[in-house]
Amino acid sequence: MQRLYLVTALLAISCLPALAAELTDFVPAEDGAVACWQRIYSPDHLAAHPDQQVTAMTLAMSFLKYDQEDEGLHYFGVDVALRDGRKGETGGGCWVYDGLSGAAWTATAAAWN
Repeated sequence: MQRLYLVTALLAISCLPALAAELTDFVPAEDGAVACWQRIYSPDHLAAHPDQQVTAMTLAMSFLKYDQEDEGLHYFGVDVALRDGRKGETGGGCWVYDGLSGAAWTATAAAWN
């Protein structure tokens, strides 16, 4: 459980540079816009870094509106695979409106099995 909180905290901290930039630099504020990034570490890389626990990570971002009056919201999802075979995910929303920024996310311990 502590590892889950640590990973979630690290993900939150890793979002700070992205929040400092405009989210629209990554995903336009257009309903249905999507972007995705993935890193899968090779067996050679993992052998050269035996203490590294993350074997793969995927970040997906999207922008969605619930209806025509809705300003919309940037959403993100992160999937992580660890060396011991466990996998987990987290996701939530990010926003930058009128000079204010924020983030909210969820993670469940059940995802880490």
